[in-house]
Amino acid sequence: MITFQTSLQNASNKIIVFSIILIGLGILSILSPAFTGAAIAVIIGILFIVAGALRTTFSFITFSWNSAFLRFLFGIVMLIVGIWLIINPNMGMVTLTLILAIMFIVDGVSEISFSSFLKPVGGGGTMLITGILDVLLGLVIWIQWPASGAWAIGVIVGIKLITNGISLLALGIIGKKELKLLGLDE
Repeated sequence: MITFQTSLQNASNKIIVFSIILIGLGILSILSPAFTGAAIAVIIGILFIVAGALRTTFSFITFSWNSAFLRFLFGIVMLIVGIWLIINPNMGMVTLTLILAIMFIVDGVSEISFSSFLKPVGGGGTMLITGILDVLLGLVIWIQWPASGAWAIGVIVGIKLITNGISLLALGIIGKKELKLLGLDE
C-alpha cells in the first residue's frame, strides 16, 4: 500500500533528479548555444511540417471552397517553412532570433505600461523592472542581430532551463523538509 509518506518521498526524489537534469541541460545549452539554437530550429521545423501536413490534409473539410483553398495554401506554406528550417537551421536560428527580439521588446513595453495599473494594488514595481529588462534584452539582441542569432536562443533556453531547474530543486527539497517536519522521514 502506498502511503502519503512514500508518495511524497518518491515525488520529491523524482523532482530533485529532474531538476538536476534540467540544470545540467541548461548549462550545456549555455556552453553550446549555437548547437541548442540549431536543434530548436530543427524541432520547430518538424512541428511546422506536421502542422502543415495536417492543415493541408484537413483543409477541404469546410463550407467554402475559397476557405478550403486558402487553408490548403497555408498548409503548403507551413510545409515549405518546416522543410526550410530543417535544411537551413542556422538561417532559421537567425530568423527566430529576430522574432525573439521583437517579442521581448513588445512584451516589455506591455509590462511597463501595465505596471502602472498594479502600483495601487502592489507588484507594479516588479513588473516595471521585468518590463525594462525585457526591453533591454530585446534591444541587445536586435542591435547585435544577425550575429546574435548564433547565441541568443541557446543562451535564453539555457537560462530558462536553469531557472526552472532551480525552482523544481527548491520544491523537491521543501518536500523532503516537510517529511522531516512531520516526522515521516526514514
